[in-house]
Amino acid sequence: MDEWDALGPGMKIDRRATDWGLAALGINGAFLIMAPVMLFFNDFYAVIGIHHAAPNEVETARIAGVVIGALFLGLIGFGIFCGFRGLGIARATQQAVALPLAGILVGFVDFVLWLALGLDLLAVLRVFM
Repeated sequence: MDEWDALGPGMKIDRRATDWGLAALGINGAFLIMAPVMLFFNDFYAVIGIHHAAPNEVETARIAGVVIGALFLGLIGFGIFCGFRGLGIARATQQAVALPLAGILVGFVDFVLWLALGLDLLAVLRVFM
């Protein structure tokens, strides 16, 4: 006997909207927590670290900064996608939209923060000079 059948008719609960919302909030929440840490290390590297780095290390960091920054923005975009997916499922199944909507909002804040942090890191690495 299936556990869903034991609950009786009309008692099956669809958790997909909650799961997608938790995925969105988890991914984007992690990036929100990492943003001030990244800002601290960007500034620390600008003040102390870059003056002691070899030129080939700076060139490697420039390439890695762009690649990793693009991957971070892609992960944030995936978190926003998870939020929209959960929002669609929640609206279709008459469930609460709070978790997916929170994941979407935090994702858009993250996107702006990490775009600015990426530009800050590229400025520290003197890409724009």
